[in-house]
Amino acid sequence: MGYLGNVRPTIALVADDITDGAVTSAKITADAVTSAKIGANQIGNSELDLTAAYAFTGSLTGAVVNNMQHPCFEAYSSTNLAVSDATETAIQINTVAGYNVGTAFNTSTYRFTPQVGGHYFVYARVYCFAGNDNLSQAYATIKKNGTNAIQSHWNFYSGRGSVAHPFASTIIGLNGWSDYVQLFGTIDAHSGGSPYLGGGVSVGSYFGAFRIN
Repeated sequence: MGYLGNVRPTIALVADDITDGAVTSAKITADAVTSAKIGANQIGNSELDLTAAYAFTGSLTGAVVNNMQHPCFEAYSSTNLAVSDATETAIQINTVAGYNVGTAFNTSTYRFTPQVGGHYFVYARVYCFAGNDNLSQAYATIKKNGTNAIQSHWNFYSGRGSVAHPFASTIIGLNGWSDYVQLFGTIDAHSGGSPYLGGGVSVGSYFGAFRIN
């Protein structure tokens, strides 16, 4: 669309004024389009095909890298939890021990639900007490979406103990939106007593996980 003299028309260009395919990458000077020339939030879901694969050759910097790409946590149970004999019980891991990157661990539901898909190393220890010389078996079970992922089992067989600290660890794939892991404990007491899953910073039950890829 041409014009006379040195004054451009005030009518804006529309799609019909540009021949399809007339503006190509070869006609745009390298680095001519920069972030400074793009308004904030101008490229969003409607401008990008969210189902496509994009090759990213740059690098991420800033605190957001840790929060979004590397969710991890370690937490422990702060108090003793009385349990029924030979009954699997969700352990109340209710206190974060220093870090909960990405806030993916919930201290109310005791679940780790990272919003980044990948493989995670998950580990735990369960403090099991059943009274003096009354403990027959003790279990630490890590579950994914309510199904056993790995279980550690202490069995005193013909003898009996008082305290056990079964430790369990494994690598679990999590999808990044709905998959979660949770810790359970089971105490099999020989003759009733008052079994409990122990809490505390140094000797109590604890739970942790971190992304490895």
